[in-house]
Amino acid sequence: MSERKSSGDIMISEVVTTKTGKKMIIFKDKDGNIIGAEPVKTIADEMKEDCVDMKAMQRDTLYGGNISEILKERGKRYGSYGVIANVTKELWKVLDCSDVVPMSAEQDLAVRMILHKIARILVGDREYADNWDDIAGYSMLGKGVEVKHD
Repeated sequence: MSERKSSGDIMISEVVTTKTGKKMIIFKDKDGNIIGAEPVKTIADEMKEDCVDMKAMQRDTLYGGNISEILKERGKRYGSYGVIANVTKELWKVLDCSDVVPMSAEQDLAVRMILHKIARILVGDREYADNWDDIAGYSMLGKGVEVKHD
């Protein structure tokens, strides 16, 4: 246990280790009465907090802070996420259990994405053109056609 005196008569702090191994700073007044405690933060803890804060800021910036509104909108368009997930999972099981010739990673991903888009069509808005366009795009990627970016 280390002891450290601060300037003035407000506190003396000591670092103690709890039974669970967590380090705590204990703050005491000039008479030795405990007036507070807080966990010792490591540089890694600080970095994690900063990273979480940055991700929250990026999310709020990208989505205007209305993720629940976006999810509601997507739910109206595509249907229940849980149902889509289950339909997609079942379609992928068919792929995983089939005795087809092995595919490249690109083809496997293209087929899985096509099956996911099919699940969205089955559960959600069948008239939504983006799903159909995405299937065509993934078909081209599975075929090996790549669009060159400028």
